[in-house]
Parts: sequence; C-alpha cells; structure tokens
Amino acid sequence: MAAKLTITQDNVAKIQSALRELSRTTVHVGIPEEKTTRKSPDKMNNATLGYIHEYGSPANNIPARAWLKPGIEASRTKWEGYLKQAATLAMEGKPESMQKAFMAAGDTAVQSVKKRTTAGVPPPLAPRTRAARMRKHKNTKPGASPLPAMFGGLTPLIDSGQMYNSVSFVIRKDGK
Repeated sequence: MAAKLTITQDNVAKIQSALRELSRTTVHVGIPEEKTTRKSPDKMNNATLGYIHEYGSPANNIPARAWLKPGIEASRTKWEGYLKQAATLAMEGKPESMQKAFMAAGDTAVQSVKKRTTAGVPPPLAPRTRAARMRKHKNTKPGASPLPAMFGGLTPLIDSGQMYNSVSFVIRKDGK
C-alpha cells in the first residue's frame, strides 16, 4: 500500500525568500561610519583610533592592544547561536523573526567587545601616559570623588569614552 501525501499549505516561496535574505545578510561589528566623529579638535576619528589601538603604531610608540577581534571572538558561541537561530527561522519561512536574531548576534558581540575593553586590555598604560591622564582629569572640586577607574581613568583604551561608546553593529544586505 502506497503512502499518501497531503499538502495543506505551500510555503516553498516564503522559505526560498527567507533563505535568500539569510544568504544576503551580514552582521558587522566595530565602529560604523556614522559613529566615527569625535568631539576633539584633532583630525583623527574613532575608527582610525580603534584601528591604531588594535594593531599599534610603532612609529608613534603606541603598542598594539587587540580589543575588537578578541572581544568578538570571546562571544563566538553566543552570537553563532543567534545566527543558527536565524537559519532555523529562514527554514521555517519566518524572515521577520530573522532580523531579531541578527540584532541579538550583533548586540552580543558588541557587549563582549565593551566587556573586554573595560576589563583593561594589556599592556598597561605607560607611566608617562598615566601621569598625563591624572593631570588631564584631575578633580578640581574639593572633596570630589577619586578619578574613576574607567571613563577618564587609567584603563587602557578608555580616556574620554568616545571610542568605547562608538562601538556598535550594523546589519547589511548583500554584504554592503
């Protein structure tokens, strides 16, 4: 006796559309173009500063402090889980829910990068840099709280907080 197949709903087109969207979508973590501007008078923007810190600048005596790639890598298991969830949703023909999974993946990686940065990326600040920051951020009000450990403090890569606050993610179609 032959098995009988009954189709109750045809979702092939919806699934194909969701799979096309899945294959065209990328999540980029870093400093997007719209967040590169700094409030300082110099011409360097946040993306350039981030690149210099990631790879160093021997000519300017700036050591490499890999913060972005290791921060993203530290959360790989979590953000990969969200990307797998997006693939599952594509197979279920739910492209509207895929966007939420992509956003969760991006947010997870960003939070990991920020966690790495606030933990203090080695090497520690040079004594000269520490002294300069202490002078720059000296509390002028009597009885003011001590220099904060993070923003305006002595944590490498965090002085004004501008670069730190510019770290974000963007979701792009067709990898653009």
